[in-house]
Amino acid sequence: MRKEILLVVFIFTVSGMYAGDKVVSEENREMGSNPVNIDVTSKFEKLPINLQDIAEVEYIPLETNDEFVIDGSVDYIDDEIIICKNFTDGNIFIFNRKGKALRRINHKGQGPEEYTSIYQLIYDKPGKELYVNNFLARRILVYDLSGNFKRSFRCIKNAYYTQVECFSKDYLLCHMDDYSDYSNNPVVLISKKDGSFIKDIIIPFKKKMSLSFNIGDQYITAGSTPIIKSGDGFLLNALSSDTIYRLSKDLSKIPVITRSPSIDKMDVPVFLQTTLETKRYVFLTSIKKEFDLKTNKGYPSVDLIMDKSNNKTFKQEIYNTDYTDGKVREITMSYTNAEQIFTTIKAFRLKEDYKNKKLQGKLKEIAAKINEDDNPVVMILKFN
Repeated sequence: MRKEILLVVFIFTVSGMYAGDKVVSEENREMGSNPVNIDVTSKFEKLPINLQDIAEVEYIPLETNDEFVIDGSVDYIDDEIIICKNFTDGNIFIFNRKGKALRRINHKGQGPEEYTSIYQLIYDKPGKELYVNNFLARRILVYDLSGNFKRSFRCIKNAYYTQVECFSKDYLLCHMDDYSDYSNNPVVLISKKDGSFIKDIIIPFKKKMSLSFNIGDQYITAGSTPIIKSGDGFLLNALSSDTIYRLSKDLSKIPVITRSPSIDKMDVPVFLQTTLETKRYVFLTSIKKEFDLKTNKGYPSVDLIMDKSNNKTFKQEIYNTDYTDGKVREITMSYTNAEQIFTTIKAFRLKEDYKNKKLQGKLKEIAAKINEDDNPVVMILKFN
């Protein structure tokens, strides 16, 4: 039996981004008109930044009761609701924007209107539809916010969707796994109505590259986020390409960042991925394809930040002034909607920092009121 090791690389902001208004869209076009090159072998200088200087920071404790116990993740936030999922029991929780529990949905099962597991939740706010990416079953199931089943459809070409995003009123943007029939061109548009194939999103490259290792009977890989929201479009992080493109709603692709040396020319590949874009900064990470089976450690990464005002790239050094020591705790930013990015802070960790007098301000006030076994506190960042 093949053993599998999944190593998720820590990145300050992993899976989402949004810039937010017309000014940002203009900046994006400027950056795209003259792609910025980043040498991944450089020794980058550090750029110290206080989180509160570049973003509005909000903390929301999620209500805990016998029916609302979260062991998974927060997947969606807007000005009205917060949607969470559990990895184990199939529960989907809906809270209001203040963290009050509103509704629990669970359709885990083997039936035609049920999912066997939840890999990803996608909420289409204009359409008021909740999409469940049932990864292993290669199905997408669609419900309304009351939990009523609406429809389902299969993935195309026996593919597994590793990421699904709402692209427009009618289409979803999907990234497929390395072993699908579309592995050389894994980004496609599909219909929201029935999942049918609409269009390939072609990203040119010279040689197929992957973060995965096959060493004996062991399969080793690291996490990456191939599709990142940016303004009204998306950034496409293709591992095999030397270029990061911006995909607009008219399906045009604009090169915004190039990397050197070329990925296919490196003896030990170093991949470059965008993780977040704000009005002024682009957050990135470089991931080296290296793994030591003896220590079970690998994929060393460097978190970077590019200042769009001068196109200079630095090593990230982010501080959170709500902690007395200023450090950003090892928490991973989650999926973003069209206005903000967010993460969760485990209650027991927050309580521990409170007891050790490491908190101040609003975060200290919240930590004083919660219990160690409560639901997590949501941290929301809205960038200036």
